[in-house]
Amino acid sequence: MSTESAENDASVVLEDAVVSLTSGSVMGDLGDVCGRMLTRLDLDVAGFSEKVSNLTYFVMYVETMECEIEALVLEKEKDHIDCLEKGLQFDLLSVLLDSEARELREVLNTLQGWVGEARECVLSYTHLGEASVAMQDKLVDYEQQLNQSEEELNDIKIKSAGFQRSFSTFKKAEIGEIIREDDKSLNAKAEIKLQTVEQQRNILRMLEKSLAKELDLEKDLLDSREIEETLKQRMFFTEQELVNMEEEAIDVWERWLEAENASEVLLGISRGLLGRLHISQFNLRGLSHRESELRANLKDAEDKLTLANSEVFSLSDKVYSLEKKLKESDVQLLNAKASSDEYQKQYNILCSEARDMRSIIVELKESVSNAESRANSAETKYNILTETNLKLNEELDLLRGTSARADLLERQLKESAVRFQNTVASAKASQEKQSKLYSTIRDKENVIKDLKSKVLKAESRADSAEDNCIILSESNAELNEELSFLRNRLESVEESLHREEEMKMETAKGIGKQAKVFKKLITQLAVERERLKQQVS
Repeated sequence: MSTESAENDASVVLEDAVVSLTSGSVMGDLGDVCGRMLTRLDLDVAGFSEKVSNLTYFVMYVETMECEIEALVLEKEKDHIDCLEKGLQFDLLSVLLDSEARELREVLNTLQGWVGEARECVLSYTHLGEASVAMQDKLVDYEQQLNQSEEELNDIKIKSAGFQRSFSTFKKAEIGEIIREDDKSLNAKAEIKLQTVEQQRNILRMLEKSLAKELDLEKDLLDSREIEETLKQRMFFTEQELVNMEEEAIDVWERWLEAENASEVLLGISRGLLGRLHISQFNLRGLSHRESELRANLKDAEDKLTLANSEVFSLSDKVYSLEKKLKESDVQLLNAKASSDEYQKQYNILCSEARDMRSIIVELKESVSNAESRANSAETKYNILTETNLKLNEELDLLRGTSARADLLERQLKESAVRFQNTVASAKASQEKQSKLYSTIRDKENVIKDLKSKVLKAESRADSAEDNCIILSESNAELNEELSFLRNRLESVEESLHREEEMKMETAKGIGKQAKVFKKLITQLAVERERLKQQVS
């Protein structure tokens, strides 16, 4: 029947609401749960109002049948078969109407209870804001629709009671009509005695026919009663079968819902676990790939480290040798500086000597110029003397007798010649000294240039050694930093691997705990469902 299907739908809605509430409490999606409850309530209230409107149409049909039966009873027809059939139909329809009204009343009570539960649920979820206000408005509309349907059900109940009362009056009227017909037949028999035999025969024939018809009617009535009883028994058995089938269907539906919920929960769990498994596998693959990369990098780093260590050893040797060279160069530099200082002192001395020599040279030049002038004067004197000698010779020739005077002149000539030679020798000696001074000055300058070039070379070598030391120290520091970075990275990789293993163990433990929690939730759902069934029943 339609009301039974409504009750089944109602029970399904209640179970879905409970399952959704429990799953919502597990998952945390409260707004979705309330929305689902309201949508199911909307559908159920609409279906209930539609069934009530269909039942009102059914009441109108029963009212038309009641009017027809009243017309048949008022007309007092002699053929009561149609009246009996319609009376039986009217009785069955009124009983069916009463049962439908009772079942719809039960559905109305359950729907009103659900509306109250939904209101409590919505009031408990006031944090949803505007959505909770809209849900409360919908619940008010549902209550108004249910109140209107309740008024219609009350009217239908009143009309059903009126139908049953009218059917009892119809039965009483039929019984009185049968009694009146029996009285009429007795009066007819009394009158027949007074008539002729032929009339009596005709009347007897008519009576036989009427009796046969009455017997047939009684047989039909008995058959109809038997059929009615069999139909009632069949209806009873069918109702019991329907109840059993409904119970079985409810059990099957509950089992199916439990299985579906369990399958959905397990599917969700399995999907989540599969997702976590895929993620963990992906992470493991990435970690293994990263581990292989890190191991390769570690090997490269170790190779680089060995190379760097060898280079460091070679560089340390080079640094040691360079330090030695640097020390030697420092010693040489100090020696060069000392020698340069000595050379500077010597240079200063030589400069002073050169200045002295220059002054001497200037004096010598002056003396040379004086000597030259003297030589020139001597030459002039010599020329003069030669001339005078010639003259003296001439005079000697002329004056041989004057020997004393000639001796004096010869002596003067010899002395002038000696003086001339002395001046020439002194001039040559001064020139030789000047050339020697120039050569010594040049030699000193060359020595100073050599010392300066050596000092510059030593300074450049010292600078290059310092630069090499700085470069080597920087490269050594970089290698040490890279080595420490690689060691730290290796330690971090080992720690991350250890953490991943711990996370795997924790996820496995969490999965086991979640499985236990879900099992507990499933048992709680089953217990809650049984409790709700008991409350509904």
